[in-house]
Amino acid sequence: MHRTLVLALACIFTATGPSGAGADTLNTCKFVDPITEYAAFVLDKRGDLQKFKKRRFGTDALHLLIHYNAMPGAEIRQHLVRLKAAKVGLADELAVSWAYGAGDDADRDWLTTTFKPDPAVDYSVLKALLEFDNGKALFRYLDQLETADVRYHRQFGAVLTGHITATWSDERNATFVWNAIAAGYPEFAATALFVSSDRDVYHRFVANNASDEAVRLQDAQTLFNSLLTVPNNTGPLTKGTDRAEANTRFYPILRLGYLMGEADFTLIALNQTGREQEIMRAANRVLAKIDDGTLDPVTDPDAGWIAAFEAMIAELGRDGADDALTGYEIARLRHYSITARDFLDWVMAARAVRDHFRSGADGDPPKPANLQAKFDWSGWVETANAVRAGTFDPIATRDAQATRVAVEVLFAAEKFGAVGAAVVTSDLKLDAQLKILRDFALRLDRRCLKAAVAPGQAVILGGQTVFRFDR
Repeated sequence: MHRTLVLALACIFTATGPSGAGADTLNTCKFVDPITEYAAFVLDKRGDLQKFKKRRFGTDALHLLIHYNAMPGAEIRQHLVRLKAAKVGLADELAVSWAYGAGDDADRDWLTTTFKPDPAVDYSVLKALLEFDNGKALFRYLDQLETADVRYHRQFGAVLTGHITATWSDERNATFVWNAIAAGYPEFAATALFVSSDRDVYHRFVANNASDEAVRLQDAQTLFNSLLTVPNNTGPLTKGTDRAEANTRFYPILRLGYLMGEADFTLIALNQTGREQEIMRAANRVLAKIDDGTLDPVTDPDAGWIAAFEAMIAELGRDGADDALTGYEIARLRHYSITARDFLDWVMAARAVRDHFRSGADGDPPKPANLQAKFDWSGWVETANAVRAGTFDPIATRDAQATRVAVEVLFAAEKFGAVGAAVVTSDLKLDAQLKILRDFALRLDRRCLKAAVAPGQAVILGGQTVFRFDR
């Protein structure tokens, strides 16, 4: 089964990768090969799936290959056409993001005359169009929206825009504001002014446009809550309304949610328990580690989740923290996505194995203290010891659960060739194989270019990956 790929992976990835956090350029990234191998397999094999399953795979893989494999424009266009024809999710969004974020004039002409995407309000699309010419292309694109709820999409798009323009100079922001007003999108102008260096300009703009409902919807409280991680938006609002007072209480929890990686469990715990004070104190424990630089949950989400769970245990007790996360289902976060509490067992187990491998210590990996009693730690230890001894045979691993454990252990050991071999020679169904390799490719991207990462991703995008191109 896929012997050529198995042999290629096993030969290419005999050495382990770096032990520290990943770099942000291709020249220093140590994971280019596994990212491209995994993504290429997903893009190649998705066509073998049944009709509706085909739609779940392809865009993430193609996006990563564009970044990590120097794919020519003509080849990118061919893949995009095939993905669109198969009705793969986010094919239109990837096409627009690439054409305006990294393509040339010919690519953009092809986009509008041949590909013809359906307009959609999406972070990746907004970012590419916005940065292309300070908003003019964005507003032409939004003019094409044909939906029963254009107002909502415009308001949501304006909020997303703030995450991008917040890093711009005042001069560039001013150009964007002028373009937004001229095109008839004052709510976008309001958001850009809110994140500029002079908040008073925003307040004057809102006061002068008080009769415009779109502008009124971009009130200071709404924008503050939606833009917690951007520059020039610090400290909770504390005056005027009950909403502001509530924000003061929830500010640490909201801020932590925006600073986490793929998902945030403190907001889940708050919703499940309603225990504001305990969850707020737990959030402050984690924020202290982020603020002093000892924790980077964007590059290393696993470390962020473990820190958050330990903080919840400190405030809620072990039983309280378990109960807060047991009933919440996670749909798409990792290839083993289950309830939030069971998910954390996998994360803690993988981190314990990784740290054991890196330490060089003899014996079994130490068991994490906060695993649930039902978790099969002995299976992880057996696999980890076989990997370390060089006796692990991925091709002999046939049980689906054992395969998932095995690939997590191999990934923790940074034996990327063996990961690929274990996946593609397993008895897992093809869609499960593709889900695993897509998952690992995206995890490695976080340690390199972060091409699929956006600020506030865990909250405003629900952990959805993005298609990021930086001009």
